[in-house]
Order: sequence, then C-alpha cells, then structure tokens
Amino acid sequence: MRFSCQYKMTKEDNMRLFFVFAALMAMLGLTGCSTVSEDKTLGWSVQRIYSEAKENLDGGSYRPARELYGKLLARYPFGRYAQQAQLDLIQLEYKDREFDQAIAQADKFLQLYPTSPYADYARYMKGVISYSRDVGIIDKLVPTNIAQSDQALMKKAFEAFQALVEQNPEGKYSEDAQLRMIFLNNINAEHEIYVAEYYLRRGAYLAAVNRAKYVLENYQTTPSAALALGVKVRAYRELNLPDLADDAMRVLTLNFPDEITANERLVHLLTGDLQKKRGFFSSIRQTLSTN
Repeated sequence: MRFSCQYKMTKEDNMRLFFVFAALMAMLGLTGCSTVSEDKTLGWSVQRIYSEAKENLDGGSYRPARELYGKLLARYPFGRYAQQAQLDLIQLEYKDREFDQAIAQADKFLQLYPTSPYADYARYMKGVISYSRDVGIIDKLVPTNIAQSDQALMKKAFEAFQALVEQNPEGKYSEDAQLRMIFLNNINAEHEIYVAEYYLRRGAYLAAVNRAKYVLENYQTTPSAALALGVKVRAYRELNLPDLADDAMRVLTLNFPDEITANERLVHLLTGDLQKKRGFFSSIRQTLSTN
C-alpha cells in the first residue's frame, strides 16, 4: 500500500520563514560590517592622527577631518595636540559654514583654555563668524525691508571684537579687531539712518527723530552723524516745530558745513521729496564716498 503525504504551507508558516531568513541576513550583515568598518587608526600615534586630520582640513575634506579630530580628542584629551585640535575645529566648522557649531567650538576652547596664548584667536574668530553668517554688505546697506532688518548678528560680532580688544589691547588680532569694530559701527549707524528714512516716508516723524537721536548718542563719530542731524531737521519741519528744526540745523552747519551741499543724500533729506526713494546705485555711491 502506498501512502502519499502532502503538506501545504500556511500563511503563518510563510511568515515564520520570512522572519528567520531576515534574522539570518541581519546577522550576516552585522558580521560583514564589523569587518568593513574596522578602525584603521587603531595604533596610530597622536602625531599621525593630527597630521591626517590637518591634511584633510586643508584639503577641504571636512567630514573625515572632523572624524579624525574627534578620535584624537577622545583618545588624547590633554596636551598640545588636543588644544590645537580644538582650535582647528573652530576653523573647520567656519569653513564648512556650520556657524553655530563654530561659535560653540570657540566658546568651548575659551572655557577649557581661558589663559591660553591662543584665546585671542578664539575671540577673534567669534567676531568673524558672527559677521560672516549674516547677509552680504549690499543687503546691509540697502535691505529689502529696512523696517524689519535685524542687526543682532552684527552687534554680536562687535561685542566679540570688543571683548578681544579689552582682554588684550596689544594682542596679535587687536588692531584688526579695532578696524572691524569701526566698520561695524559705520554699518550699524547706516542701518539706523535707513530706518529713519523709512519712517520719514511713512510720516512717522517722531519715530524718525528717535532713530536720529540714537545715532547721535551711540554713533556720533561715524559718517552717519550728519545724516542723523538732517533727519532731525526735516522731521521737526514736518512736525511744524521750527525752533527745534533751527536748532538741529545750527548744530549741523557748525559741525558739518561742507556736507550740507556736498552730500547728496543729506541734501535730499533736507529738501527732497520724501516719498521719492533715491536710486539704488545713487545710495551706494554716496555711502561709499562718505565712508
């Protein structure tokens, strides 16, 4: 007698086989990965790890450089190579346009090595990074929406440079930091004048006066001081306050006699049509010539 036995796979059986197969493949994959991802830097000296990291940084290979610096700091957290690696990471994050990480790295260095001779560099880079992450110079001078333009990052850059100069006025980076502070002051003052001009066009004359006062109180040594006085003269005239207008005009004439006729932008503020904005290139040309 012959017996025939046939077994039909159920849906549950198929699912069990699938999971068993998947588990086997995962185990094989993990085994393969452990072989492929073996750390080639094991046994490397600190000098070699740093040399390889710096070479990648200089060559623009930021990801492998970042990984190598991480390995160096994990294995050798102290010593001159660790300190140099922390400094290099500031530059790496800055070049890779990871500005938040770059500033955090600079702060970390200053926290770890506050008395280091390279602390000035970290403070200097904080200022450079804060400035670089902001919009370009043309956008600074002629913002798309001047009433909403934000100068917070410029102010942070100024504060970083100021901290550097105060900490070490004779330091390697202090002279350059001072020049950058002058430039940033000029740009911040320019921003306030553009806001004041915006308020004049909108008929918000008191707001324009307040902006002008802010410039004269905080940026009186910048080229924008004459423009701030011009804003006050025009705003007081529009408010029908002739005594205040005459007083502002007297200060303007006394301190900037040549500007009254030579500065096209100032002439426009004093006598021009407030509703007619001056042309883009005219504004840029006048700004650059007076700065």
